[in-house]
Amino acid sequence: MEVGPRNDVDLWANESRGLAISISGLVIATLSVILRFVARMKNGCNFGADDWMILPSLLCYYAFSISAIWGATKGGLGIDFVLLPPPQAIATGKGSYIMPIFSVPTISFAKLSIICLYHRVFAT
Repeated sequence: MEVGPRNDVDLWANESRGLAISISGLVIATLSVILRFVARMKNGCNFGADDWMILPSLLCYYAFSISAIWGATKGGLGIDFVLLPPPQAIATGKGSYIMPIFSVPTISFAKLSIICLYHRVFAT
């Protein structure tokens, strides 16, 4: 059994799908946060901790998505590691190392925002 890159497989056949999902996720997240702040301003409500906690989550999500897009375009993120040529395998390894650094704060700040929202809504 031969290990290494294969020439008969198009490794980047579905690359545009991954990019489309990443970019649409960025757009949806940005619009959601913008609309959240616009709605709070239109209603004349003060911004709470839940509103401010979503901003670091969005910034970390930007970094996560940029590293995912970089890993997909420069490397072969989403492709079997054994099939990749060495330069793409190195780039994929870098992307796989960087993404969890940003995904943990993204999820943590989003959860903190939800907890702060519950505290504001259900305060007694």
